[in-house]
Amino acid sequence: MSGIKNKIIILSDIHIGTNEPTNWYQSSIHQPYLVAALDYVIANSAGISELVLLGDLVDFWTYLPDQTPPDFYNDLPSVKTIVGANPGIFGFNKPASMGPLAKASVMVDKCVFIPGNHDMTMTQDMLNKIFGAKITLEKAGFYSPMGDKHIVCTHGHDFSMMCAPDFEKANALSPLPIGYYATRAGAYYANQQLKKSGKKNVAELPNTGEPSGVNFTDADYADIVAYAATHSVGAGIADAIYKVTGFGWDSTITLPQVAGHSWPKTTTLDKAGSNFSDLFDTWKNKTSPNGEKLGYTGAWKALKDPDVDNNLAPYAKEIAQSSLSKIVVMGHTHVPLDGKSALQELKTESGSNFIYANSGFNCPSVPDMNNTANPKHPTFIEIEVLKSGYAVSVRKIVHTNGVYKVADKPLMGPVTISA
Repeated sequence: MSGIKNKIIILSDIHIGTNEPTNWYQSSIHQPYLVAALDYVIANSAGISELVLLGDLVDFWTYLPDQTPPDFYNDLPSVKTIVGANPGIFGFNKPASMGPLAKASVMVDKCVFIPGNHDMTMTQDMLNKIFGAKITLEKAGFYSPMGDKHIVCTHGHDFSMMCAPDFEKANALSPLPIGYYATRAGAYYANQQLKKSGKKNVAELPNTGEPSGVNFTDADYADIVAYAATHSVGAGIADAIYKVTGFGWDSTITLPQVAGHSWPKTTTLDKAGSNFSDLFDTWKNKTSPNGEKLGYTGAWKALKDPDVDNNLAPYAKEIAQSSLSKIVVMGHTHVPLDGKSALQELKTESGSNFIYANSGFNCPSVPDMNNTANPKHPTFIEIEVLKSGYAVSVRKIVHTNGVYKVADKPLMGPVTISA
């Protein structure tokens, strides 16, 4: 299909912040990798129809509890913002200079942003502040690039009890979920590790980037279940956050003041227990992609699968089954499917083949990238629409001899599937 724009690039979980020590993305380390990915889009734009930014482009969560999380953009130069802290990505409004993200967005036919959990409060107005960019906000949970219903993209946090938006009346921070408390407390824990190790930021620590903010184990999950027997699941999760991070029940969490949200100026971990007292009942009454209520078992799975096991494969199967899609792409977990592969051909309950791809984590720490046994790579998904089907690849960005570039060969794939 030479000369036809038949490719889709899907990039997620970049987590651009203000380069605070507790931010996973550090521009001094990760910006060259991201620029290389965007340069790849620009250089190959003649064949790329869509660039999909599949959530957690930026990060409003990974900040110390006593810090006020930043604005995305502010006209006042004295105010620290995500855009202002990263001109190498977002460019300069004054003087006018487009950054690589804006350039990539206008070189393709369409650039779409789908919010994740760490940037769920992003708006179209915010995206419009990126000088020269042409990025469309898609709030719908499932998105099909190029209008092709055989392809479904979703960040993945909507299946997570800890990270899905929570609109219950009892939640004073709606739509922020209980995972927001976990991530702010997780930043406190990370800062303690930095003090002990003498490292400058979390990008110098191994095993960073837990999507729910804390690394819950099977033992922590069992404790939550036991605690919920006499309290509530919400209180059990808050108790587990306290035990894992050491962040005090009554210690203050400073909140951002975001237009359109009437949040208090501060909160505490203790308040999470009351704010999310009905969390489990809410999840029991939610419906799965196939239209069935989750019920008791499904609600517990919504905590265990995404937030403990970092596994979205069961939900990819449900999406493929209900939508008859051939390709399901998600991000969020920061790890491949079941820790095995970011690209696999699976079967739905009815026996139909489909491809599940995970777009990965684009700000792994330096020790994690240098781990020879199980290295983490900044990655993205590339889908090529063929005459009779699709080819899906995981592409990685590499740093060799001082040069950052997308590797010539895919990290995984291409895996093909018929239409």
